[in-house]
Amino acid sequence: MQREEFLRRDWTSRGLRGRSEQVLRVSLILASLHVAMGLVWLTIYSSALHKLNATMTRSGVRRAIEAVTGGLLMALGARLAFARR
Repeated sequence: MQREEFLRRDWTSRGLRGRSEQVLRVSLILASLHVAMGLVWLTIYSSALHKLNATMTRSGVRRAIEAVTGGLLMALGARLAFARR
């Protein structure tokens, strides 16, 4: 079957109006699915961040994080100070 004949038969048997409504319906379904997936993802993400925030704000954890980052900054500063130019 030739390409032109296939296209002509497809347009005449279904019609442009029926085909465009089908495309619109499928597009709206896919867009709704995308929005729903985004809402589920953001809900899970915000819940995880809320739990992580409760853990990170403890005084012991906060002191440990500041000690590690301070040590890293001192090490990077020492490396920069002793680097050859």
